[in-house]
Amino acid sequence: MNQLAAEYLNSLNMYIIVVGNPSLKQELSKIGTVHEYGTDLYAVEGADAKLKKTSMTPQELLDKYTKAIGGKDVIASVTSMMTALR
Repeated sequence: MNQLAAEYLNSLNMYIIVVGNPSLKQELSKIGTVHEYGTDLYAVEGADAKLKKTSMTPQELLDKYTKAIGGKDVIASVTSMMTALR
């Protein structure tokens, strides 16, 4: 996994875009700064809000995400996954 991330993800030119319920913003902020945009792609937080580059490495992102969802023990406790295809 780390080899794929290192090969294909350039942390100097990366954005993570999450589409979903605005109530997730607080949880996502555990990973890093969150900028909110409306469906018209204009910033919700004011005219000056915009996407900003980060110096976070892919490994740092994965580490922050792991911590934000409860740690490695929580991930290890998952025994099944369900997906919904539409």
